[in-house]
Amino acid sequence: MITDIIIKIDKQTDEPISEDILKQKALLILHQTSLSGIVEIDLTICDESFIQKLNQKFRNIDKPTDVLSFPLTQLYRGKPKKSFFPIAPDEPLHLGDIILCHPYIAKQAKELNHSFKEEFYHLFEHGVKHLVGFHHKEN
Repeated sequence: MITDIIIKIDKQTDEPISEDILKQKALLILHQTSLSGIVEIDLTICDESFIQKLNQKFRNIDKPTDVLSFPLTQLYRGKPKKSFFPIAPDEPLHLGDIILCHPYIAKQAKELNHSFKEEFYHLFEHGVKHLVGFHHKEN
């Protein structure tokens, strides 16, 4: 069972983001996995130019997007793969990075008639699911 979660946030926006809500959202997903101990997630909130560069580099798609996830562990549907190497028990398991694009999410929220925060937290959850090995065709 997950005992704690560390979320390191790098924001390029003044939008207030609740670390407590992020932790709650992440824990709802992480408790459905076989992971235990302390986990860590890095979250970057960026502009469209930054995420477009990442999208081009890693997905060969030259346009901005709402969310990108970069897992650092080898998980499939919340369970370690055979090639997963455990870390020291007193060290947090770094799941990876989630990149969220503030302006893109703001536009998307307006189009979907959601609040910015509702859309933001939904996409954060989406990113966490990718970090623990859940993918679109399997969800």
